[in-house]
Amino acid sequence: MSRENNRIGVAAEKIFFEEPLSTSDKLALLSLTPWFILVGEAATNGVDVAITGGTYLIYNYNGTTIYRFISTASDANGYPVEDAFYATLSGGALSGKICQRNT
Repeated sequence: MSRENNRIGVAAEKIFFEEPLSTSDKLALLSLTPWFILVGEAATNGVDVAITGGTYLIYNYNGTTIYRFISTASDANGYPVEDAFYATLSGGALSGKICQRNT
């Protein structure tokens, strides 16, 4: 994040930022956000899309589109093996993991 005019802050474990931050800068900051904050505060369009190994949902967090992947496989406690947020969806493949639920 090389621009000097950007304002970045952290309040109660929530990252907030003011323009002009690039999408890549916003995604870099999101990696500092805990999974439970994104689950609680990011807005989803409510559409589940099936892909290999699970489903993904499209979320918006502070004007940035992110993707939540929830695997269909469960661990011994019945939780998804993976429940994580990703930065990019391309050709049905997710990349750029932001954070994941701790198991």
